[in-house]
Amino acid sequence: MKFIELLELANEAYSDGFLMEAYKGEGVPVDLKCGDTLASFLVIELKETFDPEASEQEQLETAHHAVFMAQAELSEICMALERRLSALSA
Repeated sequence: MKFIELLELANEAYSDGFLMEAYKGEGVPVDLKCGDTLASFLVIELKETFDPEASEQEQLETAHHAVFMAQAELSEICMALERRLSALSA
């Protein structure tokens, strides 16, 4: 699988399709001003963990792990914010 194919797959699931807006091509820096910083972040995560020499299954597993870990970290941040909000309204 080529990176662009992986990105297109992820972009299909991304609500506004901004993953493709953030990615400007091989060797070109990710557009951090595309209007969606989460899209830029996800493109960077997927690109930094992508191995063009790996099998398609390995590429998908690696991409899944990268996104799963990002989701877990974002969830932890949400919970910390919720705890603070709860403490403020108590």
